[in-house]
Amino acid sequence: MPRLVISEDARSSDLAPLALAINEVIKLPVTLRSTNSSGVRVEKGEVLDENYSGPILEDVLKTGKPIRTIPGSGAY
Repeated sequence: MPRLVISEDARSSDLAPLALAINEVIKLPVTLRSTNSSGVRVEKGEVLDENYSGPILEDVLKTGKPIRTIPGSGAY
């Protein structure tokens, strides 16, 4: 039986199924990252980056709160 591993050490490949599921439901781009590994970026049902980190995602990790915004430049 497949398992979803979510921990501070989860890799992007561990988080990709969750990011894809969230993207499918909300129909918006999704980024997920654990504390100790780079993240995953998903858009339109596809994993676009498995080594992702960006300014908005880093702010979320610092504050511990979700952020809904559009970045001034780059891929959020």
